[in-house]
Amino acid sequence: MSSFGISGTNAHVVVEGNGGPARASLLNGARMPAGPAVTVPAAVPESAGASPPDGGAAAPRETRLLPLSAKSPRALRELARLYLAWLEGHGGAAPEEDGAGDPVLADMAWTAGVGRTHLVHRAGLPFRDMQSLRDELGALSERAVDDDWRRDAGPGTAPKVAFVFAGEAGARDGSSEALYDREPVVRAVLDRCDAVLREARDGASLIDVMFRRDGAHGTLRDPEWAQPAAYALGCALSALWASVGVRPGAVAGHDVGELAAGWAAGVFGLEDGLRLAAARGTAMARPKQRLAAAVPDGEAGESPHDPLDDLEEAARGMELSAPSVALVSQVTGRRMDPAGAPEGAYWREQARTHGDPDRTSRALADLGVDLVVDIGTASPAGPTTLRDWPDAEERVEQPFAAAVARAYEAGLPVSFAGLFAGETRRRIALPGYPFQRRRHWIETRT
Repeated sequence: MSSFGISGTNAHVVVEGNGGPARASLLNGARMPAGPAVTVPAAVPESAGASPPDGGAAAPRETRLLPLSAKSPRALRELARLYLAWLEGHGGAAPEEDGAGDPVLADMAWTAGVGRTHLVHRAGLPFRDMQSLRDELGALSERAVDDDWRRDAGPGTAPKVAFVFAGEAGARDGSSEALYDREPVVRAVLDRCDAVLREARDGASLIDVMFRRDGAHGTLRDPEWAQPAAYALGCALSALWASVGVRPGAVAGHDVGELAAGWAAGVFGLEDGLRLAAARGTAMARPKQRLAAAVPDGEAGESPHDPLDDLEEAARGMELSAPSVALVSQVTGRRMDPAGAPEGAYWREQARTHGDPDRTSRALADLGVDLVVDIGTASPAGPTTLRDWPDAEERVEQPFAAAVARAYEAGLPVSFAGLFAGETRRRIALPGYPFQRRRHWIETRT
């Protein structure tokens, strides 16, 4: 602190912080105090009608994300070198066996995410332990620099992203349990869907079926369970993306996935959408109706009762709204009327219509979409450019932090607090910005 008196007398006081030695960090060889502990709440969407569970019950996250950014590629490379040096100073503070759950590494990722300005040149580095982080930083520090300085390297318009929700097959890979265990937002949405379906099905648990638990009342091979499971998982993953600040400018869905897209667009509440998905699944479970859906223009025989009538009946009395986000219809292949709510007759017709990904892609292009995030598989892959979707090469299973890293590098705004929901974190001292010092002399003729 400095005080400059009008009389010319100056007084200076140097104040040293009293940080606890156990949570202090090293910077340039000096021990720096850590900030106060902050418990990060889970940001569950209001439209889910669910309360976040106790964060203490969540399993520890196995993967973290270190976001780095700069105004030039050269500065980004130099920043990676500074972090490598910082890690060397903390080699003893973060044992290798502790992995991404180590407090020093977790607090480092927290501070870099919520405590730094995020610039145009970005690198998202997912890591599981100290060594994997060193490898990521080492590769970045050796990256070739082809653009030292850009005058336009300022914040631009974020790409427009679309969420495309998968059908019932997306819920069958069985890996959603890891997200349920680690992510409070996913747990809150799935628990709410489970509670609603338990009331309707005499206590039978949707979560038991999804996670293949002993005593489950069905399997995901049965549309009666697979369709509400796909809807619930799609909504949970959409809420998880929203918790890190990634929200769609357009949505679409394949088969039952369009119901999850409808929830994301605000057409109905979470519970009403689940009831529609359950009615759709019950109808599709009947062999005669499965044939009618497979051959919508064919002759499935005469029947005194069309099971899809129950789907239309389930929509009656629900509070349906016009989409608040551009919603691409599987029936027409075009944007749904933004002024009208899709009612029961529409969802009945939608259940008899086959999706066409190429037609969906053209509709998204007409809406100005730049990136597509596939929603509904339990292993999020992050955004894909629209020109490569839906034919992009299938990526191997990866943690959610790695998918967020792709979104970050693609230029999407990210709220990094969502990656720490339910945890208690502190800000710590990290390397500062590597300013690229340039001299600007006015040349004069002599």
